[in-house]
Amino acid sequence: MSEYHRPIMEDEVVEGLCLKKGGVYFDGTVGGGGHSYAILSGNPEVTVVATDKDTEAIEEATKRLSPFQGKYRIYHSDFKDYERVFEEAGIEKIDGFLLDLGISSHQIDDEKRGFAYRLKKAPLDMRMDRSKSFSAKDVVNGYSEEALKKLLREYGEERFAGAIAKKIVNYREKKPVETCGELENLIREGIPAKFRSAACARQSCPCAARCPMCSAACCPTTRTPFLRPCPASPPPAPRCLLSSKVSRTPSSSGARRPNGWAAWAYWCWLWRWCQSWARAACT
Repeated sequence: MSEYHRPIMEDEVVEGLCLKKGGVYFDGTVGGGGHSYAILSGNPEVTVVATDKDTEAIEEATKRLSPFQGKYRIYHSDFKDYERVFEEAGIEKIDGFLLDLGISSHQIDDEKRGFAYRLKKAPLDMRMDRSKSFSAKDVVNGYSEEALKKLLREYGEERFAGAIAKKIVNYREKKPVETCGELENLIREGIPAKFRSAACARQSCPCAARCPMCSAACCPTTRTPFLRPCPASPPPAPRCLLSSKVSRTPSSSGARRPNGWAAWAYWCWLWRWCQSWARAACT
C-alpha cells in the first residue's frame, strides 16, 4: 500500500458504489490512488476516470494504478470541471462518483507545501495546484485589511478576524510575511490569551484559582473554567452573583427569582458557560 495516502474506508466506498460489470466511475479527488485502486480491485471490469489538481498526487496515483493499465484515466483538473473531462474522455454518463474532500497527510507533512503551522520555517505556499503562481503568500501580503478580515470571518468563522487582520497589516509594513511560523505568531497575537487554547488559558489566567475537580484554571467568582466547563462535575450555581440580590417574592412555581442586576448577571454567566461547553464539545 502506498504511503502517500492511505484511505480508511475502502470497503465502504466499494460497497457504496455498487460496482457493476462495464461500469464507469469518477474519482474526483484521486490523491495517491488508494480509492481508485480499491475500485479497480473490487471489479477489474470497470473503468475509472479520475482528476486531481495536485501533480504530485497524479504521479503517485499513476504508479499505484499501474497494474490496471487501460482501465483508468487521470486528468490534471479540478473535479468541478467534470463536464470538460468527460467530453475529453468520450464519456456520456457514469455509474458512480467519489469525492474525498480535504488535504492528505502527505501534503501536511511535506514542509515545502506550507500547509502546516507546526512546520515553522515552511514557506507560505498552500497551493493545491502548484502549476498556478498565486499562493497564500500573495493573499497574506497583498489583500487589504478589510479583505483579510472578511476572508477570516466568512471562511474561517474567526471571531477575532479584525484583530488578526490588523496584526498582519501592521507586520507586513515592516517586512513581508513569508513563513507559516510568522503567520502563526501573528494569528496568536491577534487572539486574546485566554481564548488561544486550553494550555494558554491556564498559563495566562489572571487568577490562581483551580477547579477542585479537574484542576483547570477557573474564575474565582463563579468557579467556572475560562475556556471549558469541568468535565468531572455539573455546572456550579453562581451563588456569589445571587446571594445578596434575590427576590423575596416567590414565583408562581414557588421558587425565588433574582431581580435587577442579579438577573442580568445570571443570564450573562449562563450564556458564557454554554459557550464554554460548546467549545469543549468541539475540541
